[in-house]
Amino acid sequence: MDTVYDTDSMVLPSTKMHKSVEEMSSNSEEPPQEYIVKDSSFGSIESSDPSLGSIPIIDISIFSLFSSHDPKVVENELEKLRSGLSSGGCFQAIGHGIPSSLLDKLREVARNFFALPAEEKRKYSREANKEGYGQGVEV
Repeated sequence: MDTVYDTDSMVLPSTKMHKSVEEMSSNSEEPPQEYIVKDSSFGSIESSDPSLGSIPIIDISIFSLFSSHDPKVVENELEKLRSGLSSGGCFQAIGHGIPSSLLDKLREVARNFFALPAEEKRKYSREANKEGYGQGVEV
């Protein structure tokens, strides 16, 4: 038996929101309730939490097919990766081969973009009723 979904009742939170996070924060507004997770099994993040300063650094060159690293070294990096993704949800990658000059340029472009006035940034935003790739309801 096929499952039938009522797609009319599946309204995604962002389809209701027309203000950017920047606009809400500058007006001291709270985010919409559907974006606030209470009683999460993940707990809350406090800015004074010492674990926030311990983002694991993962050498991803170790995972290359051409790597001749000892399996114990590979397993150690994998464990650091698992830990980072399961606890804080992030890690810093090194050994990726991207030149630091390109990374510096990317940071500069990002800083310049986010320093623009809200009206200018809005020119590059999605329409309020559109979701990003893979966010639509598929039946």
